[in-house]
Amino acid sequence: MDSKEVKNALKNAREAIRNKEFKEALRHCKSVLASDKTNYNALVFVGVAAEGLEQADQALKAYKKAIDAAPEQILAWQGLCGLYEKNPSPDNDVDLASVYKKLMSLQESDKEKRLDIGRKLAKLQGKLGNVDEAVSMYQRVLLEELGAQQRMNTLMSLFDILHSQQTLSAEYQKLLLTTCKEAVSLEDLPAEGSERLIHQYLELLIKQGPRSSLWEECQSLHARFPANPYVLETWTVLLMEDLLQGSDDTVSSTLKDVSQKLGALSANNVYVSLSQGVVYLAEKKLMEARDLLQQGMNSLNRVVSGYVFLARCHQQLHANLPCVDVADRGLMALEKKNRLLTVPSKSITCELQLMKATCLYRVGSPHCLAQAREILSQDVIESSESRTLLVYVCLKQGNVADAQNHLDSVPDSAGEREAVRGRIMFHTGQYMEALSRFEKLTEEAPDVSGHHYMLGRVLWQLRDSGDLEGVQERCFKAFLKAAKLDPYNSEIFLYLGHFYATVQKDDVKAKRCYQKAYDLDPGNEEAGAALCDILVAIGEDEEAKGLLEAATSQASAGCGKWAWLRLGLYQVRHDDPTIAVASFQAALRADPRDKHVWECLAEAYLHRGSYTAALKTFTKAAELNPDSVYSLFQMASIKQTLGEYPEAVAEYKAILEKSHNYVPALKGLGETLLLLARQHLTTCLDGLARDMCQEAMVYLTRAVSQRADLSCLWKLMGDACTVLQPLAPETFSLQLPAKLVQQSSQDVVTLGKMEVLQVGARCYGRALKSIPESASLWHDLGVNYFHQSDLSTSASVELSQKAIQALKKAVSLDPNNFRHWNALGVVVCAKYCYKPELAQHCFIKSSTNVAAWTNLGTLYLMNDNVQLAHEAFKVAQSLDPTYVACWIGQALIAEIVGHDDAMDLFRHTTELANHMEGAVGYASWVCQILQDHSKRNTDLYLYSIKQMAAIPAAADALARYTGRVKTDVTAYNMYGLLLEHQKLYSAAAKAFRSAVEILEKDSSQIEQLGKVRINYGRVLCKGGNYQESVEQFEKAGGLEKCEDLCFLGLAHYKLGRCQDSYQAYNTALGVAELDEDKSHIYSALGMVAYKFGDIEGAKTALFNGSQQAPPSAPGLQALCSLGLLQSDATLATAAIQELFKLGDNDPSLPDVTWLSASLCILQGNLQEAKRSVQRIIQKNPARPQLWRVLCSILTSFFPDLGDAASQCAQASQDLAQAQDKSVPTLVTCGQLQGGLHSRRDTQNNALSSAQKALHLYPDKVSSQCSLIAAVHAEAVLSGAERRCHLLNIEQQRIQEVLEHSPQPEVALWCWRQRVLSLILCNKGSEAKEALQQLSSLPSAPDTCKLFAEVLQGALTDDIQSVQGKVCVEGRQLHLWQILTEMYLQKGMMAEADTTIRHTLQLAEAESQRQVKLESLLKLASLSYQQIMSGSGDKQQLRGVFDEAAAEVLKIHPGCSAVLLMMGALSMKSNKVSRRHYQQALIAGSARASRGHDVSLARQAVIRNVIYSQKDLPLAKKIADEAVTDGDEATVKLYSDLMGDED
Repeated sequence: MDSKEVKNALKNAREAIRNKEFKEALRHCKSVLASDKTNYNALVFVGVAAEGLEQADQALKAYKKAIDAAPEQILAWQGLCGLYEKNPSPDNDVDLASVYKKLMSLQESDKEKRLDIGRKLAKLQGKLGNVDEAVSMYQRVLLEELGAQQRMNTLMSLFDILHSQQTLSAEYQKLLLTTCKEAVSLEDLPAEGSERLIHQYLELLIKQGPRSSLWEECQSLHARFPANPYVLETWTVLLMEDLLQGSDDTVSSTLKDVSQKLGALSANNVYVSLSQGVVYLAEKKLMEARDLLQQGMNSLNRVVSGYVFLARCHQQLHANLPCVDVADRGLMALEKKNRLLTVPSKSITCELQLMKATCLYRVGSPHCLAQAREILSQDVIESSESRTLLVYVCLKQGNVADAQNHLDSVPDSAGEREAVRGRIMFHTGQYMEALSRFEKLTEEAPDVSGHHYMLGRVLWQLRDSGDLEGVQERCFKAFLKAAKLDPYNSEIFLYLGHFYATVQKDDVKAKRCYQKAYDLDPGNEEAGAALCDILVAIGEDEEAKGLLEAATSQASAGCGKWAWLRLGLYQVRHDDPTIAVASFQAALRADPRDKHVWECLAEAYLHRGSYTAALKTFTKAAELNPDSVYSLFQMASIKQTLGEYPEAVAEYKAILEKSHNYVPALKGLGETLLLLARQHLTTCLDGLARDMCQEAMVYLTRAVSQRADLSCLWKLMGDACTVLQPLAPETFSLQLPAKLVQQSSQDVVTLGKMEVLQVGARCYGRALKSIPESASLWHDLGVNYFHQSDLSTSASVELSQKAIQALKKAVSLDPNNFRHWNALGVVVCAKYCYKPELAQHCFIKSSTNVAAWTNLGTLYLMNDNVQLAHEAFKVAQSLDPTYVACWIGQALIAEIVGHDDAMDLFRHTTELANHMEGAVGYASWVCQILQDHSKRNTDLYLYSIKQMAAIPAAADALARYTGRVKTDVTAYNMYGLLLEHQKLYSAAAKAFRSAVEILEKDSSQIEQLGKVRINYGRVLCKGGNYQESVEQFEKAGGLEKCEDLCFLGLAHYKLGRCQDSYQAYNTALGVAELDEDKSHIYSALGMVAYKFGDIEGAKTALFNGSQQAPPSAPGLQALCSLGLLQSDATLATAAIQELFKLGDNDPSLPDVTWLSASLCILQGNLQEAKRSVQRIIQKNPARPQLWRVLCSILTSFFPDLGDAASQCAQASQDLAQAQDKSVPTLVTCGQLQGGLHSRRDTQNNALSSAQKALHLYPDKVSSQCSLIAAVHAEAVLSGAERRCHLLNIEQQRIQEVLEHSPQPEVALWCWRQRVLSLILCNKGSEAKEALQQLSSLPSAPDTCKLFAEVLQGALTDDIQSVQGKVCVEGRQLHLWQILTEMYLQKGMMAEADTTIRHTLQLAEAESQRQVKLESLLKLASLSYQQIMSGSGDKQQLRGVFDEAAAEVLKIHPGCSAVLLMMGALSMKSNKVSRRHYQQALIAGSARASRGHDVSLARQAVIRNVIYSQKDLPLAKKIADEAVTDGDEATVKLYSDLMGDED
């Protein structure tokens, strides 16, 4: 394409672009570029067309190719610039900056375009964050000559970019200020849109410029822009700061003008409120100033001067806490960067801190004073005011010494130091010196309110002084003058209120002053408390409540203690204790250490009925103030109310230790002791009740000595004397203070029951002198007289009449009280003034209670009106089913009419309560049923006597009855019979003795006396007091009953009077009617005959007894025993056959079993003896005595069956309801014989059983001996250290037995054990001495002496001597065992083997299974040791071992020791070895408790399994079992072996 065609194509392209036919343009351009790829115009047109087709990427490429083709041509650069401007992005913006720079260089000659591009470039650099380049570009632009508007726009752009930065360097800050200043100084600066610029300019001037420049600029700008509020606001701040430096009328006037102008622009402008508040403050319009300043500062938190003015206002208003808050906010504003302040901040900080410290001082709490002192100690507020204030703070803290130390630093100007000295004197109590100083100060400075206030305070302290004239008037005037000078000081009005309330007694004016003080400063707690108190005092409770509720609603948590406390007290007074509790708790949050608030809280709990909470709270109060008697008293009173009488008594006594004559504590202690006495009386603890009343009288006497005018004390004393009336008069005695009875040199006198009641009547009379119209006191007096009438023998009628008159007086005073009517009815039922009609009337008048209905029923019953009595008792039961007296009435009716429920009713009365009639009635019925032998096997007997435990219940009831009724012979007799049934013979004898003593005083009861003596003698005989028993039987005389004669015979028999006994039994035989009784008597005659040597007579008597039907079981046993003693098997067999005929249910079956076994033993048939017992046990397995018989036979005659013997003894012990003392010892013996030691069973072994036996029966010698044997056996099997310890214990036990047991057999056994123990301890010399003593014992048999000689030879190592003696006495197995041990110790294995085999032969011959097993084990062990050590013929030794092991397993298949040795010898075959170890493990694990052998077997199996790497889960299972059993050795082995494997 030639040049012409190119031009035409480019022309067409330009035309197409103009017509927005961009595709056509592209077609023309492409044709040009096809011939010339670098054609500049074509590339530019492609860029323009692509841009029009929104193909920005293609356009960009085209522009860049054009620029590459002609870099200095502007057209492509302009196109690229437009493209970037239309498609802004971070990448494009960066490239655009380069494009702008190129365009500026290309258009250097065109100023307008260059500046325009420069402004764009600066703006773009600002956008990209290149502040320095942007600022530099704006500065280049500003250096050019620009029009006013262009310059204005450029300056604003520069301002915007600088202002948008968060932080600026000093250079830029200066540039910003210069920019703002130049922009503002432009003449044609428009008013609209300039506010932001002016505002920022003024802000910059505040921060950077000098204050004078700011002042000038404000005036200049205001002149140019009078409607601009920012100028006026800044001017306002400057004027306020000028006012901070001091009061100036010109400044105040200017501030008013500025405020008015600002208000004209915007009435709601907060600066208007702030400036007006400052003006009002200067004019002393404090309340208006406070409101306006607060309104302004709510929005203008940057204006620091506003906080100062507001704080000043609060300080002058004495609003201390608000002032502290404002000062804190001002100090925080000073730390902020955007604060508005043009003056130095140090002075502002100092003033705010000083005002804060001043107000904290005024608040006066310890925390606030500490804060104030901390502030004043800072150097930043060093000033004369701070030094003065520091002294005041020290004084208020009570640090007078510190105040005096700081006194010299107080400036001596304007009387300041004198004022401080005066305050120090005031706080140190030097009121006269302080008075003179403050009087002088008020004269010198009459306008200082503080001087007048302190003068008033000093005069207030001296108001009661008689040395000064008109002091009260002067005080009043001083406070009035101070109030006039400072009308916002709450303290001044507080003291004015005190003056009106205390001196002038004008509560109304006092209330006004207190109200004024509280209104001025709601934080003044003293003013609030005084106002509340005065409102309560003048009866304005509702106003006081409103005040307190308002105060508490505004108080924050932990504040307002005074209000919460008084609100709680108000709520308590108005019966709202629940809310009062919350109020007191809020008060405690303010001061948890205030003991008075704790006491108030406790009182609220007490009013609410929360006694436990009240008790805890009073306890806390007492902890805070241990000297508070009130808290301790309330604690005791609450415990008394809760029924914790012993604790209450202790508390009252603790109070009396601190305050000896504190009457409330004396009264409370007496009352509590009286309550304890009543409690003891209900449980028939009469002795304790008497002691309580006696002690109560002592304390109450002390109380009336202090306050004889208190009727309650006399009433309690009367109660203490009257409450003991249920006690028996025969044994009654009470010690009272002598002053209550007569003038005496003694402190106490002992009185009887009648005299004590008379003292009680006098006490009631003294109480009535104080309260003559008290119905309850007249009631108590009447009851007392009634009880006196019961005791009196000469004045019963007179006393009854007095009782009636007193009770009538009580009725007249309180006719609606049923107690008075009921008591009057009871009195007129007495025999001395019996008036049944009046009694019925009284009971009917009192018929709303259970006691009256019961008494009415009793009255009807006394008059034989059973039906009405029943109805009355029924009503009483419906009113109170737990009232015992009405049930007794029903029981008596049932008894009268013969109803079957009579006994059940009486029993029910004993369950309800202790009542004398119920006790004796129930006991009577129990004795009746026991006396009637025909009812013994009936359901009635089983239920009434057995199931209901009637005998002990009736005995307990009679014990209580006889404790109070000492003259009832029948009761004593029944009591003795019931105790006899329980085998309590000593107590029964005491009861019968009491009955005898009573009857001996009454000559008309001779027959009854004889019967009681017989009962007495029988019980004495049963209790073992045979001599006195005989005496009682002889005194009774005329014994006619067979039973009585038999007991007489038994008593003679026990005393050794066989002739008298035989005669008594003969007499009894003559009067006996039943064959059974005769059989028993014949048995007794036979025993008596045997006792004095008449064998034939004994046989005859016993044989005659056996011929009766039914025969006597004891007689047949005696006959059998006689046959055994006489070796008469025929007689014994016949007797046993007769005994077995009695049946398996006979109680004598165990004795018969033993006699039958003894007969077999006598005949030499031991196996038959054992089998006979086993057969009987098979039929009667639940009879524990039979198991004991079998255990005894096994232990005595079958030593190889020790395990079986111990199991039999254990079965006997488990089955027996009452343990047999010999059974635990039999258990130990069986386990010892069976070899059950701790290594076989760690829980159930001989040592543990012996320890249990000794613990149960420490007095039995057999228990001591069994423990010695068990300890010895355990020592033999133990290691050296434990063996020595056990043997020392054994020696100690042996010594104890030898010292306390005189039995020769026991002593001989103990000496033998001592010798063996000493030998095991390797104490040869001591063993030889013990052997000599053993040989010298007189009771030592020849076998024992031979034993001593053999051991002597063993100790001297004379084996020949031992061998000779053993061979001579070849049948004693233990001697052969000693010889075997000697051979083994010397290593003579062949001789030891021979000795062991000889021992086996002897054991086999004598059927000594245990010895045989021991010898076989010894032989197996001996051969095992030789095999393992490699000595001797291994094959021969293995044969010996196999033979011995086989024999052992025949006797004891589960012998783990043999199985373990077999496993060890089979180590070459893992399979065989494991089988033996597993057998040992199974045998040991079958026991309830695993021993040492089980642990060894486990270890062997685990080692075998792990080494063979077969069946590893088995090893894991065994290890888990070891963990369960606590087998630590096995667990450690397993972990070690598995660790090695890993």
